[in-house]
Amino acid sequence: MSVACLALVLLCAIWTCAGIPEVVTNLGDTDTEVFTREGEDAILPCGLGSPVNLKDEVFDWKKEQQEVFFYEKGKHYNNGKRGQDPQFGGRVHLLPGGLQAGNASVILSNVTEADGGAYSCYFPRRKLTRWIRLTVAHVPDHTPPKIRNAGHWLTGDHEELNVPSFG
Repeated sequence: MSVACLALVLLCAIWTCAGIPEVVTNLGDTDTEVFTREGEDAILPCGLGSPVNLKDEVFDWKKEQQEVFFYEKGKHYNNGKRGQDPQFGGRVHLLPGGLQAGNASVILSNVTEADGGAYSCYFPRRKLTRWIRLTVAHVPDHTPPKIRNAGHWLTGDHEELNVPSFG
């Protein structure tokens, strides 16, 4: 198991114990799925896999062609930069302390079903893209979160088979 995958599994366990209904599954080096409930906050993970300080970097978060979050050497949509899609205005923030550790992850607040879909985190100088699929469910609070693992859903203490995968 890779270090990145292990870290995501540990984060998943922490979030579950803390009662946060978000679940992250790493599907490979660059593909990640995030599952959360409508109205919750979602962390969209993006990193270089090494502790490189990103404070002087450029990276661009998009959902298809929509501008989600753009960072350039300290400037971003929350401190004077223009161009963010109105759907995401005031709801996207950097993960605190992440830049110094090579982490360009963002927090998307008050997630709606419309926020679900494919996101990219692109580092133009490095020509590197990370892909994240956000799935947002409208479910009652008592429903436990689901984790997608090798094409199967794990729910609570049992496994449900024959679930279609994202392609």
